[in-house]
Amino acid sequence: MTWTKTTTTETKTVTEQKAGNTSIVSKTQKTTTTFKKEDVWRPADPEVAEHYFPVTSVNYPRTFEDDVALSRTQRQHVLLRVAFGHDVVAPAAREIVLNPDAKVLEVGVSDGYWIDSLYTEGGAKAEFYGVDNNAKAFEKGTKAGAKLQVADVVKGLPYEDNTFDYVHQRILISGIKVDEWPGVVAELVRVTKPGGWIELVELDSKHYNTGPETRKITDPIGGFSAQSKTDDALSDSLTGYLTSVGDKITNVETKIVSLPMYWGEGSVADLGKRHGWDREAVYLKYADAALPILGWTKEQFLEQLQKAVNEWPQTRAFNNWVAVYGQVVKK
Repeated sequence: MTWTKTTTTETKTVTEQKAGNTSIVSKTQKTTTTFKKEDVWRPADPEVAEHYFPVTSVNYPRTFEDDVALSRTQRQHVLLRVAFGHDVVAPAAREIVLNPDAKVLEVGVSDGYWIDSLYTEGGAKAEFYGVDNNAKAFEKGTKAGAKLQVADVVKGLPYEDNTFDYVHQRILISGIKVDEWPGVVAELVRVTKPGGWIELVELDSKHYNTGPETRKITDPIGGFSAQSKTDDALSDSLTGYLTSVGDKITNVETKIVSLPMYWGEGSVADLGKRHGWDREAVYLKYADAALPILGWTKEQFLEQLQKAVNEWPQTRAFNNWVAVYGQVVKK
């Protein structure tokens, strides 16, 4: 719990009018100080606190239990919708997806759930396109009839210059190396029309405010990002990547949300459950790759992971997600 201090100063002026002239007779000030108890927790470590951007309330009709039938990528999509409050973070782009004459591209389309959610639940009427480097991910197509292609944004997109009104890319943290980000952004700018919008949604691979049980896993494999030459703290650097194209992009905005891992008060508790489950699933996904580094058996890994998961609510561990968007101005 924290206390916030509010100071209000009220000025009262008494005037007197003589012979058409007004003069001040007296002026008094009354200062009132009030204290309000806030249910906003902050990390005690100043360095960790600098990276904490809490979600204080959530307004979403479904619960974690309502979505158990969804795949992990679909549940992750819902997680981001709840955390950022909308499937499209950039306000201007929300109008674009409703325009039947607009063209929208998703980079890293996966199974197309983001596109279909906009189409079936958001009333989107735009013409959708999507690329992914894994053809199996979207082999069933989309309800929105999106035009899907196999492509790697690092190697280049199969579209002409100035094709799209809005380009959305997300969760490519493990697929783009640090020195590749400027080229990726330049490619997104190339295919976006002047006046169009680019939106990047990513996460930090590192977790904050973890305890000793979690660090028994993360410390030995902490060099993964360095070995793979990827960026493990995109909440710090994604804005810089988007602005690396200089004056070709403007109106850049950044939104960072710190999502709790299996903890949270009030309406945020369900968000914490969603995010904790997602982070646990990531550990399980990469377990086999981590075993040689850790020198453990699969059973030892699973046992230690359970200890880490039990620890997250106690230490109030969290992970940062970031959305950065900007408007293209070129040519």
